[in-house]
Amino acid sequence: MLSENDLTVSENTIPKKRGRPSVLTPEQKALIEKVCPELKTVKSLQNKWFRVRAVRLIREDPDFKWLYNRETHYMRETILAELGRVEHDADLLTLARELCELKPTSREAVQMIRNWRFRKDS
Repeated sequence: MLSENDLTVSENTIPKKRGRPSVLTPEQKALIEKVCPELKTVKSLQNKWFRVRAVRLIREDPDFKWLYNRETHYMRETILAELGRVEHDADLLTLARELCELKPTSREAVQMIRNWRFRKDS
């Protein structure tokens, strides 16, 4: 048998957050905001985070000069931001090597990376 206490709704319930879950942890977001205060949108913060991740993996290897030139600091930012979203480092390096051979446009490269990522996830 239910009592009156069983039928009451707790006032301490935490409302569910709306929208997509954050890609970056609060610590990662705070770090990027501190280093790059000019970045104002969540998307620009995410792109920076993933671009840095990709550059850290490819910067030492001259085979990836088409994506990132260590001497001039020239980088294909859009492609690197998308590459940084690839979960596993080995997969990122494989894709980067293929892109450096093919030298697609940014639009083509992003589409190739997304096709690979979403095919991999399913």
